[in-house]
Amino acid sequence: SALVKQPGLRCDGVPRRVRCANETVDACVPPCWALLNRCAEPPDRTLALLGVDGYASLLAAVLLEQKVLIVSDDASRLASAAHAASSLCFPLRWSHVLVPVLPPSHTAVVSAPFPYLLGISRSTLAELDSGALSPRPHLGMRQPGRFGELRVMLDEGKAWGEALEPLPPRQAALFARTLAADAKGGYDATAQRLELSCLTVLASILKECMAMASSVVVGVDELRRDEGRHPLDMAAAKLSQRFLEAQDDSSRKFAKLLCETTHFQHFLGQIVQPRELWPSFLRQFERFACGQKRFRKRREPVETIHE
Repeated sequence: SALVKQPGLRCDGVPRRVRCANETVDACVPPCWALLNRCAEPPDRTLALLGVDGYASLLAAVLLEQKVLIVSDDASRLASAAHAASSLCFPLRWSHVLVPVLPPSHTAVVSAPFPYLLGISRSTLAELDSGALSPRPHLGMRQPGRFGELRVMLDEGKAWGEALEPLPPRQAALFARTLAADAKGGYDATAQRLELSCLTVLASILKECMAMASSVVVGVDELRRDEGRHPLDMAAAKLSQRFLEAQDDSSRKFAKLLCETTHFQHFLGQIVQPRELWPSFLRQFERFACGQKRFRKRREPVETIHE
């Protein structure tokens, strides 16, 4: 099969005609917000029906690595929303189970004792709640959240259940204010505001932490030594402690839970290294957090298709 170069062909689902081996063929690259190896993806319009409270609950749940069930009758909406939800915590990276569409034969994972982001159909969830698909039938007919999960009902535009801990009051107010700013336009405009709101909240939380990192940064020479406990681990633990000590009473519980998450510990391990070793997206995020530039996540167009 021939590989066809077609500059500008984008993954937006719009049919296009290209020339291949002296023949004209129709080409359509399906929408693909979720090139999974990208640093982040913009929140998809499938999340745009959630209100401010639903957005805030979902963001808090993802930040604290809570179990999240995304429910819809449309499998394509499930996949898109699951990938979008996993990117809400950027520049942190969701590092646990992500299953955009969970098969009915694998519903046992819903009761698993680890964080997950699962997309599940309404019919499968109904059978699971009734006990028909449950590996433990006595757990059927319980209220949403019985496994400690937050349920995001895409078709209804609601979030059921509670986050482990809501966003701190200052960040919650900042999130609502940014989301409501210039509230005009349709779902796409809402999705763009949601992306900016999440970035603003993360900048508010992580800016102080990134500023503290300069006092505990590990030098290149120290990185070369590997005696006893790794210097990066010691520096990350020290930075985590300072981050907690800097919190006020209203945000300390949320900060404590955040410090226990895998993606936050990975983030600390990155910023205690010399700045020249930081990934480029992290340096870009720091400039955004300091108000030096408007943050943009790059998206590369698809340039090749198979005949």
